[in-house]
Amino acid sequence: MKKDHLAFLIAGIAFGFLLGFGLFRAIASRPGQEGGTVASQDEIPSPAGPSAPTQTVGDGSGAPMMAEINALKERVQKDPSDVQAWTRLANLFQDAGMYAPAIEIYQRAIKLKPNDANLLTDVGICYQETKQFDLALDHLERAQKADPSNWQSLYNIVVVAGLQLKKFDQAHAALAKLQQIRPDAGDVALASVSPDGEWLALRSFAPSGEEGGALLPYDAYSVRGGAPVRICQGCRNVKWSSDGRYLYFSFVGMGNETSIGKTYALSIPSGRPLPDLPPSGVKSEEEAAALAGVTVIPHGNVSPGRDPSVYAFTKVTAERNLYRVPITE
Repeated sequence: MKKDHLAFLIAGIAFGFLLGFGLFRAIASRPGQEGGTVASQDEIPSPAGPSAPTQTVGDGSGAPMMAEINALKERVQKDPSDVQAWTRLANLFQDAGMYAPAIEIYQRAIKLKPNDANLLTDVGICYQETKQFDLALDHLERAQKADPSNWQSLYNIVVVAGLQLKKFDQAHAALAKLQQIRPDAGDVALASVSPDGEWLALRSFAPSGEEGGALLPYDAYSVRGGAPVRICQGCRNVKWSSDGRYLYFSFVGMGNETSIGKTYALSIPSGRPLPDLPPSGVKSEEEAAALAGVTVIPHGNVSPGRDPSVYAFTKVTAERNLYRVPITE
């Protein structure tokens, strides 16, 4: 096994184009197809309870999503081979977060189109959301066999195999293929992973040949998707404490990531993955020092202990010699 932790994500999940999507749910690539036959639709679940779709029009006259669901049910009742209707119905349940019924309906569509990579990827994601990771990986692998160019299934194989099932060799293989399919990767690197494995802190760098990498940002990304959260800009050494109670980052001089500078430890409220941060992240030492509940540590790069009062740091002394070499013509 090449890795025993999440470092394999440095070159993969850190892709800028992937991070924008987060955990890809294939919503934008769900074509409807035609196909064979399936069983009766009498057992189609109906949205109910607190997780049911509740979108309504402005005048309160009805629920457009429910109306569409009912119309789709009528379509599949009249024509059980209408794979486009089955697919759209499953998408609506998935988008509403109702993954168990979405799985059932996706499987009906898959009976009609067993080699549809998008359907297999979508149901794989639903299995992942219900923590059925082996089934998720199985369907994602089937999607890859059906369409080797489907990068969405590859991305989710990296996530499921690497993060959930710890099958790092398989995740590495999928990652290598993903890099071949999508070479337009952003230039970012993994800095830290939250203790629960749910959040990644990633640092952006200047494009090749450009200066200013130290001024580019650190952002936090949820492995379950959603918008990134800016942590800081022009900082370094972002990391969580081992118990997830503090987030650390430092501001240090250019070219020196050892003891010069200061580290700022921000308390994370209970039940949350990140501390309270400015909307654009922390941009300076002055701004960091003014944050509520911050602890300032007088060293630029520390290894956290049980709390900000306990830490380890390295002090480095460098001696350089300057030589003058005469050049003769």
